[in-house]
Amino acid sequence: MKRNLEFANEVYVFYDKIMNMPNRKQYSEAAVKLTDINFDIVQDLPSGSHTAPKIVRLPGGKLAVLKVPVQIVQRNNETSDDFERRKSYILQDWARDTAKQNSISEVLTDFDGSLNIPRVIKYVPGQQGYIIEQLALGQDLSVSGIKNMSSDARTKLAKELAFFLNYMHQKTASQKPAQYNFYSRLDTKDKSASQKVCEFFTKHIPGQSDLLNDLFSDDLTWDDFTVMTHSDIRAANILYDADANNFSLIDFGNSKYGNKYHDMVLFAAAANKELFPILLQCAKIYNSLPKEKHQIDYDLNTIRKLFCRNIVFLAGYHAITSNYNDVQTKEMWAESVLPDLNYINKTYDDFMYMNND
Repeated sequence: MKRNLEFANEVYVFYDKIMNMPNRKQYSEAAVKLTDINFDIVQDLPSGSHTAPKIVRLPGGKLAVLKVPVQIVQRNNETSDDFERRKSYILQDWARDTAKQNSISEVLTDFDGSLNIPRVIKYVPGQQGYIIEQLALGQDLSVSGIKNMSSDARTKLAKELAFFLNYMHQKTASQKPAQYNFYSRLDTKDKSASQKVCEFFTKHIPGQSDLLNDLFSDDLTWDDFTVMTHSDIRAANILYDADANNFSLIDFGNSKYGNKYHDMVLFAAAANKELFPILLQCAKIYNSLPKEKHQIDYDLNTIRKLFCRNIVFLAGYHAITSNYNDVQTKEMWAESVLPDLNYINKTYDDFMYMNND
């Protein structure tokens, strides 16, 4: 849904002054004044690690999303130096992510697909800046929401995601190798987190060594193209407005140039395995769309392997950081890992059987 979201420039100037006020009392007083010029805070939304979003009403009655830095409070037993260091990191992340959101909004200026991509209305850069975006309506796709979606709605989402990803990748692709990876606190100079997880499970569950070597192979993660990716396509970032039968893709704060599989599989994929069949359908449709510049396609078996790898990785990460012993590791593998791997593999086999052209 396209919206005319123009509003008075003095709102930007006034809010910029608020963000630089040193204490909460001034902020509260200024917020009251803010409502006097018809810029109303309608509702606070759940805060992230460094972002505090709010629904606001603009002059003329239009609604939008205002994103400001999360309020950072000194923790108990935290020194002033540690607090300032942590605060600096959070605000740096905030400034970086809002810059990415503004950048991707500019890249997608001409996108005219059915999938709603909230556009940036106003962007003020920096650690004390803010960003205002169009409001995306609907509820995020919880596990139950995905399971209860009709076949038509699933196909609609797959088509819209495929069209969007094809547009973005074709517009931003460069032909140079890109690796599928993710940051982890387990990484060291000598060894990646994936290697550590692979070695951990090989030690505790030696019967799975062939599977582990296959899933954690470096050959699996390389691709010939570097593209702009959303990098966080998961149920929580897909909204569905049932009344309008409309999907929105939100939260471009993790956008980056990298491997195309970051848009089909990501670190948190294991938590959203219910989205897997829709993404398989999306990838199949994506491969059938016209390629204006580069022949970029998805290998569905690679998507399957990356989903399985991330399931294993998340479990291994938890086991390593929790110092699991041999018995605990075997129990976790049998009770948590294997059922999820079986789900992914069965879903993949069923999809390939039903779509055997």
